[in-house]
Amino acid sequence: MFNSGASGGASSPTLTNVIFSRNYCWTGAAIANAAANGTANPTLTNVTFSQNWADDRGGAILNSGINGVITSTLKNVILWGNTAARIGPQIYNEQGLSVIDYSIVQGGDSGIAGNNGLTAFSDGTGNLNADPLFVNPASDNLNLQWGSPAINTGTTTGAPSTDIRGTPRPVQVITDMGAYEFSEPKLGLAKQVTPTTGALYGGVVTYTLILSNTGTISDTTLLTDTLPAQATAVNNEVRWHGTITDSTTLTFTFTASYTWDRGAQITNTALFSGSMQAGSAAATFTQSVTPASTAVAVTAAPNPTVVQNAVTFTATVSPVGSGGGVPTGYVTFTVGANVFTATLDANGVATTQRTDVVVGNHAVSATYAGDNNFATSSNTGANQVVNCTSAYVINNTADAGAGSLRQALTDACESGTVTFDPALTAGGPVTITLTGGWLFVDKSITVAGPDADLVRVSGNDASTVFAVGYGVNCNNLRLDDPRRALQFKAGMAAAA
Repeated sequence: MFNSGASGGASSPTLTNVIFSRNYCWTGAAIANAAANGTANPTLTNVTFSQNWADDRGGAILNSGINGVITSTLKNVILWGNTAARIGPQIYNEQGLSVIDYSIVQGGDSGIAGNNGLTAFSDGTGNLNADPLFVNPASDNLNLQWGSPAINTGTTTGAPSTDIRGTPRPVQVITDMGAYEFSEPKLGLAKQVTPTTGALYGGVVTYTLILSNTGTISDTTLLTDTLPAQATAVNNEVRWHGTITDSTTLTFTFTASYTWDRGAQITNTALFSGSMQAGSAAATFTQSVTPASTAVAVTAAPNPTVVQNAVTFTATVSPVGSGGGVPTGYVTFTVGANVFTATLDANGVATTQRTDVVVGNHAVSATYAGDNNFATSSNTGANQVVNCTSAYVINNTADAGAGSLRQALTDACESGTVTFDPALTAGGPVTITLTGGWLFVDKSITVAGPDADLVRVSGNDASTVFAVGYGVNCNNLRLDDPRRALQFKAGMAAAA
């Protein structure tokens, strides 16, 4: 900028919130004030000079008042990083004056050269010789960093109400030096979650974190979001550490699944910490009040099998849809007329072995009872085929049911043998009392008792013991009844 009041002229410009950067000239690289036989009295308020260079003198400002009058008035000005190849890296006065107050001048008085006003720095008020800590002068970012000596050290008197960007001045108590008013990095954090209601037990929710910097300088920030124990995510924590530049928004998205009781409200808070600011943001969602749907798969093995051999029944209960987690509780198996339960393990699997399924082709079903978070469900698997055995073992004295004499006569194969479990008579003689009527035999079968005095079969003074429709051999078996022990329907019978 050339400011001339030469040849009797007058030029007294006012510069406010101006930046002079990377200008080059032989002398007075940024501003050359000339007042030969005239007047040139510029007023500079909140002006920044940086990286200007002159081949001779006056790296930033030249005041040449030969036979004229020059007084440059500087207030809230920064002169830093300017150079002159010969003399006066910041200001060169040639029969001119500088009035400097509340400004930064690199080198202090030594940054000023010439034949006049060489102590303008030390003569002024509130001047500093200290690095203003520009954010990045190499890329022409002449904003002030946190800790800059230019912050809150200028004067508000006569200062503009805004800076070069329109940011209100002062941000703090006193106006800053230079064209930029220091503005702290203004960090903010917002957090969102979807869905906000009706999230299935074990289902997936999506979190979105929005970290913003609406300030004018960058900041190094740590962002964390630690999930509670009932959530499942990688390392159960979201963590980011880096630099967020000015006027920037960063978005982070991650998912998690929760295994909280249905209907629970779950609030999760994310935290951020910058060099000058810290804060948090929270998001809340409600676990579904409806139990998550389930499905049951049921199997039985071996299939087919022989009566009184062990059969393993297995039911696997799984969540249906977007839900997750593991159902708890128990499963009820129905195999023909047999009904029994088994408890789910940590993987949602219920297993039981049974030897009491009678001969027949039985439908196998499993019904999950449900729990606080999972709904009931049921399924029918392949039919279980149980074939007769040639060697049936009686293990109880019940009138009927698996392991009884009555069931043995049904489940033993033609020409099969029925024996008694030694454990049944280990404590002494036992009696099988018939309460359901006589025992009907319609096949050739041998019933071999351990001893005539150890097992007795009684008609309970109400019925015949055996109704024989075919051949039956009874060995070492006592038949007690005041009525006839045997009633022959057809064929023949022998008793001992």
